[in-house]
Amino acid sequence: MGGQPDLTIVTPSNGFNGFVIELKTPKGTGEVKDNQVSWLEALNKNGYRTLISNDYTKIVLDIEEYFRVDKTKKLLKEIKNLTIKCKTLESSKCKEVVIRQIGYKVDETKLNLRYLTSRMEDKPEQIQVPVTSEKKKDPKRVAAGKRLAAISKIAKERKKKLAEPRESPNNDSMITYIGVAIALISLVLAYKTQQRETKEPESEFIPKTVEVTKRPDESKLDSLE
Repeated sequence: MGGQPDLTIVTPSNGFNGFVIELKTPKGTGEVKDNQVSWLEALNKNGYRTLISNDYTKIVLDIEEYFRVDKTKKLLKEIKNLTIKCKTLESSKCKEVVIRQIGYKVDETKLNLRYLTSRMEDKPEQIQVPVTSEKKKDPKRVAAGKRLAAISKIAKERKKKLAEPRESPNNDSMITYIGVAIALISLVLAYKTQQRETKEPESEFIPKTVEVTKRPDESKLDSLE
């Protein structure tokens, strides 16, 4: 195709199948180039509605109205109005505005272009689901569901509260057992220490030396004298 024109896809109003596609003119010149004509022809053959303009922001605001009509006569009138509007824009250099109403066939939608960011796979009527068709919820079922949720919540809280006291005594008992064991061990150690300190030392056998002095016989002493 050549060139890289900006491509924007807009969902059209009811009454048409496919997309509204706007190809901006290259570099904002407003000139309709041969490559854009090729784009138009390729897109038209594959079921797309096309618009060439040089000012997206000013023209696309009214694009829904141009494609809302479903009668050819009215459509041609809208095309004429759009052409006049394009020419009256001060900054416009638009040479041509092309709007084509074409049929949409799924079998022919096989175009795979580089700048085609989205493609219609089915009719809008089958894709867009009206809000009014949404199934309303039964108030009785909603109320019953809320009651069940509240009952379930209360039951869970009660179960949690009942489980808490069971765990506490077990922990307390374990701590008590450990405390008693430590106390007993401390008492035994204290008792042994006290026994060791208060025990009297055994008396040692110390042999005594007895000095014996023999008293002299007085009769012998007298004789000596």
